Amino acid sequence: MASIMGNINPAYFDRVRYILYHDKYGRSVIPEPIGWRTDEKEYSRNLKYSGVIAKFSNNLTFIGTAKDYLLQIDEMEGIEAKVTLTREERNHQTDFWEESYTGELDMSTIKEKESQVSLKFNSGGLHQILKSKESEKVEIERLTTLDGRPISELSTERVELDGKRIFLSSTMYVPTTDNTATMRNSTNGNTRGMTVGVPLKVKNRSHEHLKSVLPNTTIGDNSHERNAKGNVGNMFFYNADRERKLKIKINLVFDINYHLDDTRWAEYKVLLSSYQNGASLDFKKHEDEMLYLNKAGIIERGPFELTYEGEITLNEGESLALHFNQLMDGQNGHNAIMQTTAYDIECDITIEEDSEFKSTKSEVILAHELGSRLAHIITGSTENFHSEVSGRKEIGYKEDGEASYLGMAHGFWLRQFTGRDRTEQNKYKGFATSFRDYFDSLDAVWNLGMGIEMYRGKERIRVEKESYFYQNVVTIRLPNEVSNYQRTRAKEYCYSSIDIGYAKGWENEEAMGLDEYNAKTTFQTCITRVSKSYTKISKYLAGVYPMEFARRKPQKDYPTEDHRYDKEIFLLDMKKVKPDVYSLRKWQDDFSEKPKGVFSPETASNLRLSPINILKRHGDVISPCLDKYPEKYISYGSSEGNSKLVTKMKQNNEHAENGRILNSELNRPLYTPDWVEFEHVVDSRIMKQIEGTTLVQGKQVPNFYGLVEYKRKGKYERGFLFNCKPNGKGKWKLLKAYK
Repeated sequence: MASIMGNINPAYFDRVRYILYHDKYGRSVIPEPIGWRTDEKEYSRNLKYSGVIAKFSNNLTFIGTAKDYLLQIDEMEGIEAKVTLTREERNHQTDFWEESYTGELDMSTIKEKESQVSLKFNSGGLHQILKSKESEKVEIERLTTLDGRPISELSTERVELDGKRIFLSSTMYVPTTDNTATMRNSTNGNTRGMTVGVPLKVKNRSHEHLKSVLPNTTIGDNSHERNAKGNVGNMFFYNADRERKLKIKINLVFDINYHLDDTRWAEYKVLLSSYQNGASLDFKKHEDEMLYLNKAGIIERGPFELTYEGEITLNEGESLALHFNQLMDGQNGHNAIMQTTAYDIECDITIEEDSEFKSTKSEVILAHELGSRLAHIITGSTENFHSEVSGRKEIGYKEDGEASYLGMAHGFWLRQFTGRDRTEQNKYKGFATSFRDYFDSLDAVWNLGMGIEMYRGKERIRVEKESYFYQNVVTIRLPNEVSNYQRTRAKEYCYSSIDIGYAKGWENEEAMGLDEYNAKTTFQTCITRVSKSYTKISKYLAGVYPMEFARRKPQKDYPTEDHRYDKEIFLLDMKKVKPDVYSLRKWQDDFSEKPKGVFSPETASNLRLSPINILKRHGDVISPCLDKYPEKYISYGSSEGNSKLVTKMKQNNEHAENGRILNSELNRPLYTPDWVEFEHVVDSRIMKQIEGTTLVQGKQVPNFYGLVEYKRKGKYERGFLFNCKPNGKGKWKLLKAYK
């Protein structure tokens, strides 16, 4: 130990010191770790989360009391032990100790060898926790953090959902494999009759109450009025859940084979009939008698071509059937028979509805509260989440952020289920998500970045607009001429295509997915030299149709029925209408003209979250490689949803989802897509700049987010810091600033 300690410069050690710290075992001032000056320590900006600055190194070696301190902690707390290493220097003017470098030792890398211990040196603890837990889904209604600490009950808001009027269109047909319908009655002098449904099969189902008819399901009906109870097998629209105004078109073609023996008279009809009282299927009325044949008509045969077009209003619990009917009277004393077979049946039915549903209310959690809740559950700590873009005055921010009223609800909430509804029969599933899905979804619709920064001596997660992490202010100045300069194209920031929107939510069988605009869309840029996609896809849904279909299955009416959107999370673009109530934003709130190309634009919502509108919010990170081609376009490629929607935001040009955007319309680029690399020594003063903050528009901003100003060939240039290796000659990598 003496020979190793003898290599330490006492004068240097008097100006620089190293401190190990653990919450339980306190601080220990130690000699400089072996490898500190030769090891390649780095500052590195995360390419996914623009504000996450990793600090790391290869192995540092500790001896003497430092080794004993670390081994004791390892013995007691193992791999999860949190030990920080801080380097401090005396200020040249005040002679006070000042922190110049700090990070956390990674106890998973410990290596003991004879009289020394080696470990890797990484970023602070919050970065490591977030990195290891960000992909894990957690229920936000839970009452403990992941490490078992108690947390308060989840607090939510209420949103009024007026609903979206939707156009439903269902079709039915008769397959060639089941295109006959047979009835047979026999009697000795009495009146006998029968009903059989037209063997319809569902082709396209927009109405969930639509059902295929069971072929050759017959019902005895001896009444002249043909008013017997119905059979569920013959219904093609069964048990309406509320008043439905259905526009129905029917085209029916068929012919008849018959056998009539000892009948005094016979009748054959095609009837469109309605039934009531739910599953009882009590006869209500014949909506239309499409065909009447007497005995002579039956004998004459067909073929018959029948049509119907009209609007039928069904009340709750009512059903519809399209059926063949026969009735005959036998001669006294004779065994009379009537048997008919409708064959070569061809039938097409179209059912259309301008459908709306009464307004409902749902629980909702706002974007800031969800981020804070997830951070608390994952890290076990409160007050470590900060976001001005989603913050609001009422929770302590100076102003409401652009995304402050973006809400999230899962399908169960839209259906008015709550955690209080859990029973053996009703297995409510909680709102579960991961921090990564939360951030990726917000980033997709609002162009956000994320960082980890120090605030009042503690780390916190910072989620802001991407531009926050590229401050157009010089925060680090390098005094000397740089050496070994080189510039290369940052091709990873040049995009030939754009995939933007939502991972799912447009595949709605009820409306055949034709009108849902919040889907996934692909655009093409003018870039051909590289093949790279700018991909921003939200895991959360913003579709108004899936939201509407989910809320139309309320808990009070469907307490045990599952819905495919129950566990999905929805984005809701909201506004505050009362102190404790929100509603969805409509076109009048943000657009200068009524949207075109969508059914019922007056009830449309989440319009600001359509692919073309969120693409425009990403303009400052899409434009860097397109800036030199202002007269060229970003052009529509393909979409999974309604690409005919046209919107015009206030003070903006009109844009169609299947249209194009002029490059010059995009926001000013955040940077120039060029890497700049050079060498410049990193002394304590420069290190202090790197670790420090600067007051920008009244806010303390980490210097890493600002511009580095450097001198090359006697002229000053600027760029954003992405990587710095401070040891030795000092190696720098910058993304060039936009001029």
